[in-house]
Amino acid sequence: MSDYLIEMFEGEKEDKFMGMQTNKIFKLFQVILTFMNLFFPISNFAPAQTLNEIHKSNTIFIEAVGQSVGFFSLNYDHRVHPNFTFRVGLGVSLGYTVPISANFITGIETSHHFEVGVGLTYGRIISLLADEVDDIILVPTGVLGYRYQPKNGGFVFRGGFTPWVPIDKDTYIDRFTGETRTEYHFGFFPMVGISGGYCF
Repeated sequence: MSDYLIEMFEGEKEDKFMGMQTNKIFKLFQVILTFMNLFFPISNFAPAQTLNEIHKSNTIFIEAVGQSVGFFSLNYDHRVHPNFTFRVGLGVSLGYTVPISANFITGIETSHHFEVGVGLTYGRIISLLADEVDDIILVPTGVLGYRYQPKNGGFVFRGGFTPWVPIDKDTYIDRFTGETRTEYHFGFFPMVGISGGYCF
């Protein structure tokens, strides 16, 4: 019974810690978006309907690896501002992932763009072992690359550097106290992503 209570207590501490880390990540995401909006305020531009008449604002694309933190993903990207897009998708790995990101793109009057952005990918990874539970992941991501997106719509191509920054959990027994301890570490995986789709 005491072992059960200890495990439950440790689990509550881990959940609280993960909750704190998640809040920090979302706050960082908000700070980055606020910083971007200071230099390119959305309110200074035309409403969405007018923007879509100037630039085709909606894109559906398939991404290999990239910010999906998986094998590939199907995504919807919306140009909320001549220089900013917001993306959400559904990815496939050993389970599923849901990537979201906000991106800054250059070149309003051209089809060739430099793209930089930050994102966050949630997912559930299915365990292949019967005695292990599925893993829930929350991975900050980034993108630094090239985007071909014609002003009047049509074929879209994206490619670039898409690093993953996973949060790893390490559980061990302290050899001095005998207590079970948990530490969290930020990793870094220098991944790449390639996308193809259609803008309308």
